[in-house]
Amino acid sequence: KDEALIHVDHSKELNLIKTTKSNVFIIHGEGGCGKTALIKEYFEQNQNIFFCRKANELSECQSIEECLFNCSKDFFSKAFAEEPLKYFVIDSAEKVLDFKDNSIYFDFITFLADQQWTIIFTTRNSYFEILLSELFYSLNMKPFSICINPIETKELNHLLSQHHILLPTDPKLLSLISNPFYLSYYVRFYSSETNNFNYLD
Repeated sequence: KDEALIHVDHSKELNLIKTTKSNVFIIHGEGGCGKTALIKEYFEQNQNIFFCRKANELSECQSIEECLFNCSKDFFSKAFAEEPLKYFVIDSAEKVLDFKDNSIYFDFITFLADQQWTIIFTTRNSYFEILLSELFYSLNMKPFSICINPIETKELNHLLSQHHILLPTDPKLLSLISNPFYLSYYVRFYSSETNNFNYLD
């Protein structure tokens, strides 16, 4: 049994990214829910121009050029000027809250917006409202938000039954594996007795 075979259906969320008329998105959910995996799946399917930076990487940048992988703004603008769809992902955007100085980061986001990039932020639920407020009040942006919810029990049962894996009987463990991160571990270490484990095991 390979946890990579357990594929959670995010077709609804993928379609929202593709069809929603917005240049700014926030994808949010609990840690391990599959935010980054969703982004990866989207670009594997659509093959658009795509760049990604971890927010904590941007904290070290001293200029917009450094945020752009040491490309000049002029070069970056001209290189992608004719692209109808181009995306820049800021992953784990909650890390921005730790920045001592947000000015370069704000200038970078403004530059991307001015150049008609679609900007996608990913963040944990607990930081969602803060990020939403910061983008609105500091950058006058109104993002479209997409929440990745825990996997429902019915879908969990369907996913696992395809691989002859039983749901755990312990309610807390069942709740835990509704998160894909913990589901992958459950699948990896599953045995015929696993479904009788409890949360503490």
